[in-house]
Amino acid sequence: MSNRYVRAFLAYAILSLVFTYPLALHFATRVPGDGRDDPALVWNLWWTRHSLLDLGTSPLTTDYMFYPVGINLAFFTLTILNGFLSFPLQSLIGLVATANVILIFSFALSGFGAYLLALYVLGPRTPGRCTMGVHLPGVQVAAFVAGLIYAFGPAKLLYASLGQFNMTSTEWIPFFVLYLFRLARPPAGAIPLAGRWAGLGTGTRHAVLAGLYLALAGLSEFTLASFLVLFAVVYILYLFLWDRRWALNPALWQRLTVLGGTFVLLFSPILWAMFKEIKVDGDYMLAGWGFADVFSADVLGFFIPSHLHPVFGAGAATVTSRFSYTNFVTLGFVPLALAAVAAARLRKMPMVGCWLRALGVFVILSLGPLLHIGGTSVFDLDGLPVRFPLPFIILHYVPLIKGNRYPARFQVLTLLALAVLAAYSLQYIRAKIGHRRLWPTIVSLALGVALGFEYLAVPLPLSDFQVPEVYRMIGKEPGSEPILQLPLSWRNSFSFIPNRFTELPTSINTVVMFQQYYQTAHQRRSLSGNTSRNPEFKFDYFIRAPVIRSLIDLEEGRPVSAAQLEADRSMAPEVLRFFGFRYVVIHPPLTGTAVEEYVRSMFPVREFYRKDGIVGYRVQAPLPPASAQIDLGGDLGLLYTAEGWGGVERAPEGYGFRWLERPEARMFLPVGSLGELVLGFRARAAVSGQRLEVRWNGRLVGSLGISESWDNYQIRLPGAAAREGLNELVFHTTPMVPITTVRAPDMQVGKTGVPSPVSIAVRSAGLEAGNYAHIYVDGKDYSTNRKGYNLVVVDPRTGRVESRGFFDTSSPSRHPRESIRLMDFIKGISDGKIVVAAIADDASLSLEQGAVDALGGIGAQASLRGRLR
Repeated sequence: MSNRYVRAFLAYAILSLVFTYPLALHFATRVPGDGRDDPALVWNLWWTRHSLLDLGTSPLTTDYMFYPVGINLAFFTLTILNGFLSFPLQSLIGLVATANVILIFSFALSGFGAYLLALYVLGPRTPGRCTMGVHLPGVQVAAFVAGLIYAFGPAKLLYASLGQFNMTSTEWIPFFVLYLFRLARPPAGAIPLAGRWAGLGTGTRHAVLAGLYLALAGLSEFTLASFLVLFAVVYILYLFLWDRRWALNPALWQRLTVLGGTFVLLFSPILWAMFKEIKVDGDYMLAGWGFADVFSADVLGFFIPSHLHPVFGAGAATVTSRFSYTNFVTLGFVPLALAAVAAARLRKMPMVGCWLRALGVFVILSLGPLLHIGGTSVFDLDGLPVRFPLPFIILHYVPLIKGNRYPARFQVLTLLALAVLAAYSLQYIRAKIGHRRLWPTIVSLALGVALGFEYLAVPLPLSDFQVPEVYRMIGKEPGSEPILQLPLSWRNSFSFIPNRFTELPTSINTVVMFQQYYQTAHQRRSLSGNTSRNPEFKFDYFIRAPVIRSLIDLEEGRPVSAAQLEADRSMAPEVLRFFGFRYVVIHPPLTGTAVEEYVRSMFPVREFYRKDGIVGYRVQAPLPPASAQIDLGGDLGLLYTAEGWGGVERAPEGYGFRWLERPEARMFLPVGSLGELVLGFRARAAVSGQRLEVRWNGRLVGSLGISESWDNYQIRLPGAAAREGLNELVFHTTPMVPITTVRAPDMQVGKTGVPSPVSIAVRSAGLEAGNYAHIYVDGKDYSTNRKGYNLVVVDPRTGRVESRGFFDTSSPSRHPRESIRLMDFIKGISDGKIVVAAIADDASLSLEQGAVDALGGIGAQASLRGRLR
């Protein structure tokens, strides 16, 4: 690497410390952020290293969160590449300083990558080739300014201020674009449509490097890879319009195939984990639109300074307070002015035209599914309320790419296009005034200073990452038993349990996020968890679990009845045996409240720590008995059964049982002794010839033929495969038969006496209880699972689903339109049909009386109007 490249990188590194001030003064104790996303993203670095080097397991799954059911982290913002890069640093300078080094590195390398890309597109060319060799001073200055725009744009500094380090890890994007351009450059000489075809050669190496950088971008943040795929599509389409001969050359498509193959190969562990999860739990990447209409750019936002600006920030915050969300899309007037020069004077240059089109595409995509201007998305056209749909809607229906619910994040490519266009313009301006001695230098310096002033975001908000002493004390004690941290909380991109914490001040509701980070000190498993996407069961398990659900109620401010307290008290010893807690740590605002009183009354605890509002208790958990009987129909059965089990049913003898709903069903068993155990159970097959395999902590311990009538079975569980604490049993059945084929012959609709030709099952829950609405007809879910009423109409003779619909009679913004739609839907149902309803979240706040009457006409027994959830 030549000296000028070293100097450029060092300059960007120094500027990174300047633009993130005062981070350099608190490098070992604080990171940029507001305490919401930054704790989890620092945890990522620790978990990647801990899982691979200490536990010898894949970092893509963990039971250190959501214990004991665990979570697949393929859909989590794991920033696994940053985790790998952190390995050598964590033991040398500590976790927090490592996180900051990686952040500064991402800023510096982003600038350097954009600098190299600009050198390439601006540099001297011979026919059919672009070089990165000798450059005139004007080209180097223009390229350096491009790096400034891309590395320190307001969007990137804003993401840093929010602790969203996945979106600051944009350093690989310009490298991908650079090698995409290089692989797509035709070789020297003419390329006729027929005759001599171009070989691969250097182009193949460029394709491999492009695939590598695409994978690195995806391993930093999956949506960045999807953005780059879209960029490649835009560029290839441009080639068809600009140089159709080369676009039709097989050599180009061979190189693109190499690019794709390289990416798939390097990204395959993540893709495999994703597809494996989707195969079992379905595609849960996005619930509806995932608030994409909220997380969209506002047209006005492109021209408003960042609210972090030390001079204009307060005024900008006032203007953007009307926006649907934080303004991520500030571009700056200096870059916009330079891009305008490129559009006016240089648009006929082939690559300038390409970048102008790319800028337009990603600006439009960042606007999201609906047009927003000045905080308004519904426009009055002479009394007619109108919304304007935008092309982002198309992406919502593209697999994997639809997982991006933040249209404003397309700003990273908007900034790259703006940076390259600014470099073209600056080079043009310098060439125009080049004969005037010092003027090119003066103009470049003035533009650089103006740009730096526009992009200032100092002082950058920082989060204090000092770990409370109680967790360091626990971390020094022997054992690996899980820890009960209160508040309990579970969070993904759409839901927060307990939901009440979203309404509390930031200093309080961020406690539950820091609890995940504190795991880096105590290194014990925790029930709570933070993820991006997850199957609903991961929340449902804890919401239904005995004792845990009472703690959630108390955290939500809901009273727990005397009868429930008595039931909890009787189950508390078994709950403790199951989880094996040795410590309970309570954080404000729960210290001194009904939650702490509940803990002291339910569990055998002894206080050992109280400081700064945090209370620590040691727990004397009872030892597991020599034998135990599990009632799958009882409350405690909810603890032992994980994924794969159906709802509780009752045998004629009175005991509870569950069908296996999947080929595999998991169960947990607490074990106090590591000797051999005997598992006895009653079972029956759904059809003749079914077999049941049983695995004990991954080891096959039994393969049985199961009778179609109830019978008793026994399997020996070897002590060599046992482990202290919770052990995992997996029941695998072959062949797997939908349980709907084993239904009673006299199924009827409720208590009407009307028989149903098909099995119908309904599951629904309000926001705090799981937030879902499922309507299964012969095992297939026909519900849209949207907020509000979900209705399905079934033919009573054939069992065929005739129609379905959803009606959000909760959102006040849709009042009263959704109630009218619901009434019209019900009016269209002919007499004698089976109508099935389920409600997700809520259906009450904008429910009109006419809709209530219509629902009553098809059998609804009560009005939900005004009854929130």
